[in-house]
Formats: sequence, structure tokens, C-alpha cells
Amino acid sequence: FEEGAYTIALPLLLRDIEANCKDATSVYGYAGPVGSHTAIPDAVIGNFQSALARQLRDLDVVTVFSRLHPLLAQRKLLAGLGQFQLSSTVSIDLTLDPAVQHAKFRRDHKAGIKKLRSLGLTVVDDVEGHYLDDFIRIYLETMQRVDARDWYFFSPTYFHRLWETLGPRVHLFVCLQNVRALCAGLFIVCHGIIQYHLSGTLNEALKLAPMKLLVDEVRLWGTSQGQRALHLGGGTS
Repeated sequence: FEEGAYTIALPLLLRDIEANCKDATSVYGYAGPVGSHTAIPDAVIGNFQSALARQLRDLDVVTVFSRLHPLLAQRKLLAGLGQFQLSSTVSIDLTLDPAVQHAKFRRDHKAGIKKLRSLGLTVVDDVEGHYLDDFIRIYLETMQRVDARDWYFFSPTYFHRLWETLGPRVHLFVCLQNVRALCAGLFIVCHGIIQYHLSGTLNEALKLAPMKLLVDEVRLWGTSQGQRALHLGGGTS
């Protein structure tokens, strides 16, 4: 929706249901509405909502679901159109001093990270994608282990296209024992937010729990890069 200098975009996925009607839902991730400006006049928001309602009627859409981003101010753009259901996600405030961030960790979590470092494990930001195929293998092994739903089994093509399309915004962090990848995660960086996208750990490395070290290194990297938040998400539920 465009009006003057303002733009509002709402990504939705249309699905056919019975009786020639459609359902509109959120794509994977936190894909609520985004605006071109931090502050958008109420009149413009009202016109956007009216245009959205007309468009949905024209498309025979009877229900809409959109998963909003917990760190972006999106609710005002949709206020009054339906119901909001609140759930919790976890993020690390990277604007705090690294020592203050670390102090907020559980004691056993700190001990686990310290042990992993003492064992000589390291974490690299694989900007060239040398470990991308290793990540895909580890990720799919992880999905099989946790008995994930079918739609979590993304094809190798998905990962390669994500890597090529997002370019420098996507980062592959890999935890290594010598040169062997034990776990890895894809993180997407935009607007000061590091979004934890997908990750996996080798079955045989589970007892080590190397993902603790990987996330901690991403936290430190993000702080050094001037990012403002590491958003870890809300789990599978």
C-alpha cells in the first residue's frame, strides 16, 4: 500500500479452502507488516487497513493470520482488524556491555560454555560458505533426530538459494573441533537484528552441547559489529 511518501507491506500466503474461499496466513518466520517510516500518520494507517479489507474481500479471503515480529513496532498497523495473541520469544540485548550480557546467563550455561572453550572448540563465521553442505547434512540429521514435521525438511536448493539471494545478510556460523563441524547455524542480519534462523548439531556431538558456544560467539560478534539484538526465537511451540 502506498500513499504519498509512505509505504506499508504485508506479506501473506494465500491458500484455497472449500466453497471457493481462501485463507491467508503468515509465511515462515516473523513476517508481519513493515512500514517505510518509523512513524506513519493514523490517517494513512486507516486507509491501508481499508484497502487491505477491500483486497481480501475481492480475493474471497475469509480468515487471516500474521505472525508479528517481537522486536519491531507492527501492532499499530493492524490494530482494530482482529485479535492479538501474545507469546514469548527470547532475545539478547547486544547494546549492553558483553560482561553484563554474560552475567544474565544461568550458572550451568556459563560453565558449559567455559568447558567447551577449554576443550579447544572454535567458532567461525563462514563467509565463503565452505561449510554450507556440511550444515545442510547436519541440519537434516537433526530434523530426523527430533522427528520434525515434514515442512522443516528444506531441500538443499532452498539453502543454496537463501545463501545466494541474501548475500552478506546471511551468516553461517560453524562450531569446529579441529576442522570438523560439530554444529552450525544460519543467522540473518538486518536492521540491527540478528535473527537465529535454522541450526543443527551432529548426533555424536550432542553430549558436548556445542551450540551453547556457537550462540555465545554469535552474541560477541554481533556486539562487536554494533548490532542491537540477537533474536533466538520462541522454540517449536
